[in-house]
Amino acid sequence: MESRIRKQTLSRLEMAVTGQIKVGIFPDLAAVRTRSSEVLNQIVEMRRRFGAKMRTLTAEHLTVDDKARLEQIGVERMVAEKELEGLPLTAAALQDRERRAHAALDQLDAQASS
Repeated sequence: MESRIRKQTLSRLEMAVTGQIKVGIFPDLAAVRTRSSEVLNQIVEMRRRFGAKMRTLTAEHLTVDDKARLEQIGVERMVAEKELEGLPLTAAALQDRERRAHAALDQLDAQASS
């Protein structure tokens, strides 16, 4: 009897770790991961604002060459910021993005199975 229960438990754990239900296996870790992503995305936004403020404050003290280089870096920064523009900044937004991604994957899986 105990052997059968152990085998069932091991089978369930294996399915949980390798199967589709693995997403919900460690809800505490998922919550912490979501919170850390939220904080990291907020830090990215704060750094963007800080950098913009620093450029504004220092621009008048730069040489012509330094201003040109700063302008070039600014263009590169704008390209990178466009990529980061849609980052979710709250846990709710992160969860919403995750739900949409799962729905899209489920839809692709359904199309592939058809």
